[in-house]
Amino acid sequence: MSQICQTCTSAIKQKTASVRCSGACGLAFHANGTCADINKDQLAMINKLPGGNWTWICMKCRGGGAAPPSSRKRQGSVSVVEDATQNSTTPNNNAFVALKNEIKLLRESVTFCSDKVSDFEALLVDFKDYMKVTDKLVSENKSQVADLNSRLNTIEQYSRSNNLEIQGVTEKNNENLLNVVCTIAQHLDFNISESMIDYVHRVPTRKENGTKNIIVRFQNRRTKEDMLAAAKTKRLLGNGRSPGLQVDGLSNSLFINEHLTSTNKLLYIEARSVAKRKI
Repeated sequence: MSQICQTCTSAIKQKTASVRCSGACGLAFHANGTCADINKDQLAMINKLPGGNWTWICMKCRGGGAAPPSSRKRQGSVSVVEDATQNSTTPNNNAFVALKNEIKLLRESVTFCSDKVSDFEALLVDFKDYMKVTDKLVSENKSQVADLNSRLNTIEQYSRSNNLEIQGVTEKNNENLLNVVCTIAQHLDFNISESMIDYVHRVPTRKENGTKNIIVRFQNRRTKEDMLAAAKTKRLLGNGRSPGLQVDGLSNSLFINEHLTSTNKLLYIEARSVAKRKI
């Protein structure tokens, strides 16, 4: 059965905020600030405060002396909302003020964190843009480095155009490499003199304790090409017992090749490996 508001005489619906007088009348009123001197928000705020039960006394009962204002205290007994919200001397109101301060600090913290997140998002966007530019530069630099390496390899190989590399000649103490080259040329039936040679020396090898190869540089490219051709012809006419050349007193298996750069030498080895697999 619905209750009737004693001020507007309208029915108080079930979900409508209402308050009942704790004075002599014991009647119900709409908690809307008009029918009763308390509204919905004030009622909700009071209900959230810690402590005992709250009571409210209507204006009629207050005027009739049933519950004088001086007796409206919290035993839980408070007759007006102001006593709950403005009396800072009560422990419950102190707790309410502390709660409000905590909420304020919480809001400030949330705002601060939100601002920081926004700043971080802005930095992240800037970082992504920076990474795009950096990736592009890295890609361009890689391309330039590859081009420079290719040019350097070409220049280095060109500088070796007068050179031959002789492999498989055992090292000896106090050896005369000019005589060694001339002896090899004689074995190849190739006429050569020391004046045709610019310089000759050994170079280290990657193999541990391996025999150092001999590099001979001729005064002109024509001489180098002719001696290389003579070496190939001699190998084709060999006895087939060894893939290399046999030179008495020097080596049982020596090889004469172009003096390739490290890059071209690796490429040559890979090409030979592929060719052997296809045979």
